Amino acid sequence: EIELKIESETHKYFHIEDKSLRLTRPLDRDAILKENSTQILQQPITSIYLQISCVDKRSHNHHNQDAKRPIKKKIIPVLVKVLDLNDNAPKFSQPIYSVQVNELAPIGTVILDQLAYAVDLDSANNGQI
Repeated sequence: EIELKIESETHKYFHIEDKSLRLTRPLDRDAILKENSTQILQQPITSIYLQISCVDKRSHNHHNQDAKRPIKKKIIPVLVKVLDLNDNAPKFSQPIYSVQVNELAPIGTVILDQLAYAVDLDSANNGQI
């Protein structure tokens, strides 16, 4: 029989039950990002790295204490990527935009190009404006 155990200190979101990795609390990608914001990286950390040990219980019982039969143990790295939820509304550079346009303006006339300055804190497709 195999015994599984999370060895990492970053396991507050997970536990092992019935040989399955399970959540112990809701994941919040933005909170994980804030927790890891002290590190200076080009890309934000939105993954959780775990190390799970697998021990063969038959090699770890009381009758197997001699040096000829070492404990059979393997560490498995697990990277949990926390995907972004579209939970942030876009933010604009000002609260209201006011423009004037001549009623004879031709089709295709640029009316307002400042909208390009809007940002969305979500990532990937959820952050596209």
